[in-house]
Amino acid sequence: MNSLKKTELIFLLLVFLIAFFLRIYKLDQNLFFGWEQGRDAFIINDIIKGNKLTLIGPKTDIEGVFHGAFYYYLMAIPYFLGRGNPLWAGYFLALISALGSSVLYLIGKNELKYKTRAIAALFYTFGFQENVFSRWLSNPTLTLPFSIFLIYNLKQEFNKKNFFIALLFWGCIFHFELAAAFFLLPVFVYYIFRNFSKFNIRLFFQSVFILLFIFSPYFLFNIRHENILATGLIRFITSHQDISFNILEFINRLYSVIQREFYLSIFPASPLIAKIIFFLSIMYLIFKRQKYIVKIIFFWFFAPLVLMLLTKTIPMSQVLIFLGGASCLIASIIIERMTSFKQNFLAFSVLFLILFSNFNYFKERVSSSENFFFRSYQYTFLGDQKRVLDYIYTQAEGKEFSYNYYSFPYWLPQSWDYLFSWYGNKKYGYLPMDKRTQIFYVIIEPDEVTPKYQQDWYNNLNKESKLIKSFSAGNLRAEQRTTF
Repeated sequence: MNSLKKTELIFLLLVFLIAFFLRIYKLDQNLFFGWEQGRDAFIINDIIKGNKLTLIGPKTDIEGVFHGAFYYYLMAIPYFLGRGNPLWAGYFLALISALGSSVLYLIGKNELKYKTRAIAALFYTFGFQENVFSRWLSNPTLTLPFSIFLIYNLKQEFNKKNFFIALLFWGCIFHFELAAAFFLLPVFVYYIFRNFSKFNIRLFFQSVFILLFIFSPYFLFNIRHENILATGLIRFITSHQDISFNILEFINRLYSVIQREFYLSIFPASPLIAKIIFFLSIMYLIFKRQKYIVKIIFFWFFAPLVLMLLTKTIPMSQVLIFLGGASCLIASIIIERMTSFKQNFLAFSVLFLILFSNFNYFKERVSSSENFFFRSYQYTFLGDQKRVLDYIYTQAEGKEFSYNYYSFPYWLPQSWDYLFSWYGNKKYGYLPMDKRTQIFYVIIEPDEVTPKYQQDWYNNLNKESKLIKSFSAGNLRAEQRTTF
């Protein structure tokens, strides 16, 4: 940082502030708080109170295998400071995500031009995908900024400090999203291979010690639960080897997924222009592959694709989000090259079009979380949820009450249980009863997947209770009812 010019420091501060603003824009109303967020909040609350410490995190898609627990302990900071307020946790994630814009600028220092790095930082700041993920209260969210922090340390001149810091960031990613850490291994292996002559026995054992520290919660959990992790992983590896597939069809699907991740980061309003930028940038990078930063970008973005092909796996978006930083660097190169060919006006026009389009695309969709992958037919936004609880407590007028619910996914009330525990109890001084009361309340989330399930449930509800009055907040509905 000492070698940065004053103008650069001002620019980095500016992009950080803009990135943070975009990531918290309307967050108080539109923070998604579904059943997984409620589940995590309860676990984090137990950690803060010292009631129960956990060794592992949420389940992965592999039976018997879990993510790490570091996310819970890290998020205990904002939950403690905010006294259980999920919004503080959202601001905390937004803050870390916004830091990625400044660090991404620093990755290419000494090898990439100032304009290239500045454009990459702007892409990250205004990127639709980057802004969307930063608003998701979940363990994979931090893989994007932490992958940038990881690459920044791998890009530096080799020394033990940078290597150990990089190893710790990789370990954090392993805890956040196990698959993402696996796909980031090639860039780490390349870094070690490139600096192999500088490694010695002492450094090797120090690295092993750090890895043992990172994996220690897994080892303890595995021992205490009859090798459940090892068994699940072995079962997945052995069963996965038997999968037969059409390689051309798989490559086509993989290509489509990667293109989607790229244009959602760079130019979601025009996938065609994003594809043109992608191919032109890649062609230029191939001719400049002798540069270390270019090799890092290739191993960051393309080596994971080889691993996906070898493992016959196409991950979901929350795994691939670590590609966002590389996408921004790749796209920035071709925009900067326009200025080298004295096409300054064209370059500025394209850049302005992309940034303005991204901002507008995000602004138009943020209120309803349209195209936000994690919403997935769910409408549990914190602002609406609090209004529902306010309505229920106001109607109850301090009297005992119980509540029923229809949630999506089905019969998972963790978000509502947590909000009653944190918001309702804190503001109104008491909690709903476990046993149904004469006057009770029903919270109904929309079911766009199988509406008939909801209709059948509602018909049964009408057979055992009578509607008194109802209230709507966004797409949520609350009803006051009396038992027959």
